[in-house]
Amino acid sequence: MSEAQRQTRIIYEAFREVAASNKQLIRPGDVIDLLRERDHPLGIWHVNGEFARLAALNLISLDTESGQWRLEPDQDFDKVAAEVNGNWEKLA
Repeated sequence: MSEAQRQTRIIYEAFREVAASNKQLIRPGDVIDLLRERDHPLGIWHVNGEFARLAALNLISLDTESGQWRLEPDQDFDKVAAEVNGNWEKLA
């Protein structure tokens, strides 16, 4: 797993955890707060970039009305990552 893929997975797992707390729409700040609590601080631009990558992978989607993000149901990170076939950096 490349470093870029590992970073995306960290953001995705944090996103899923926030979503599991009955939060339907998620802001980048929600993920940033969770990661900061775990001593893994990241900046807003980094998280926004990972959200764009996750959206390109169809793992999350943007709610255009609110400008917030939602988790796409029934998606598997590992399956989607395998389908990318080594072109991870081109997704963002």
